[in-house]
Amino acid sequence: MKNVCKECQRPLQGRSDKKFCDDYCRVSYHSKSNRDNLEVVRQINKILKKNRQILQECLQKYGNSIPRKYLEWNSFKFQYYTHLMTYSKKETIKYCYDLGIAEISQSEIKIFRDQCSIYPINQEVSNPSLTV
Repeated sequence: MKNVCKECQRPLQGRSDKKFCDDYCRVSYHSKSNRDNLEVVRQINKILKKNRQILQECLQKYGNSIPRKYLEWNSFKFQYYTHLMTYSKKETIKYCYDLGIAEISQSEIKIFRDQCSIYPINQEVSNPSLTV
């Protein structure tokens, strides 16, 4: 039995372990197989960008302290963030890229802009260089 191209099903010529007839079929096949995984990443990135945009607008319009309700009204998704920073046992900031939020109370959120380099996830920092 002759081997056939995994993408176009044409008979293959040449090496016995050949899987594709040319580069076009190889790239096309792998693009199709990775499409589902890439779509998940695209959707999450879209949510993260939207969250950052909401935080940026809040910071420009209202300053660094805002009601939690404002973020909820603007469809901010609290469960999506790029990384966490723990500054003390009580203070954890959830970052969306360079902008972070900390819950001051159940109804108030404080926004931070991280001016320093990206830390590994959950790294405890004793003296953060945050600007508001």
